Amino acid sequence: MPVEAYHVSYEMIFTIHRKALGTTTCSLLPTGIEIRYTTDEEMPPMTAQELETVASYVQDHLPEWLERSSVMTSSDYFRLSERIVRVEEGLLRVEEALKNQNVLMDKRFEAVDKRFEDMNKRLEDMNKRFEDMNKRFEDLIHLIDKRFEDLIHQMDKRFDAIDRRFGWMMGIMTTLITGLGVLITIYRFVGSAG
Repeated sequence: MPVEAYHVSYEMIFTIHRKALGTTTCSLLPTGIEIRYTTDEEMPPMTAQELETVASYVQDHLPEWLERSSVMTSSDYFRLSERIVRVEEGLLRVEEALKNQNVLMDKRFEAVDKRFEDMNKRLEDMNKRFEDMNKRFEDLIHLIDKRFEDLIHQMDKRFDAIDRRFGWMMGIMTTLITGLGVLITIYRFVGSAG
């Protein structure tokens, strides 16, 4: 089987194409090695020694490939992964804090609702008290009105009694004055005649 090796771009891809247009290809990129079998047979399995050779080659050249392909170095990757872990932990803490805050807010809202219910009860009690006071005032006003009406009736009766007495007294006085005038006239008449 003929083997061709040539340089290809630095993408990190390991592909196996079987029987593509009559060619079985095994590519290891970015090593730049491509093994091409030109037969229609399937690619034979790799031996342990071939696998070790490929693994050591990849292990030896991987940092160099990463630097050339402008991908991070292993230390950059480690720092980035640590940072990602810290960010995830921070997000978890923030999520926990938000959950706790939601629980606290729910409790506070329940407490506020309870206070409003208590205030509503107090206001209802005050409304009942005011209604009772209004009823008492209405009863008191009705009672006072009744007393004034009774007092007016009693005063009317007294004034009527006084008017009658005064009428009697005026009648008696008129009679007395008239009688006295008649007596004086008679006395003068008798006294001048005599």
